[in-house]
Amino acid sequence: MKGSELIGACGAFFFALLGRWMAAETYAWMPAVADWLLQLYVRFLPQETGERLLEEWRAVLDNMPGNIATLLVAVDLGRTMVFIKNEAKEIEELEEANRTRQFPTEIIAIDYWIDDAVAKEFA
Repeated sequence: MKGSELIGACGAFFFALLGRWMAAETYAWMPAVADWLLQLYVRFLPQETGERLLEEWRAVLDNMPGNIATLLVAVDLGRTMVFIKNEAKEIEELEEANRTRQFPTEIIAIDYWIDDAVAKEFA
């Protein structure tokens, strides 16, 4: 075996070990990254909702088989966070409208329709 072939073989062996080590480290860090993502998502939610959902989402991730699935589910929970955030914003806007009595026109129209239906029923 020539010297250059020996150096090539040693280099290939070294890079194979390095690649395997990096893959193992990445796999081992996946649950920590998933938990970090959950904590990031919770920051965008109302506090009382966020604390409860963090516990529930951690329980979901604890029941996931494998680290790759855990990370993928944690990433997907980001979509859920956006949905919950938007719903909370709409509820907050409706509560503010209720406090100031400035209802959207659709709600007023439905209210008049219900009043009209009730008046006809009991007339």
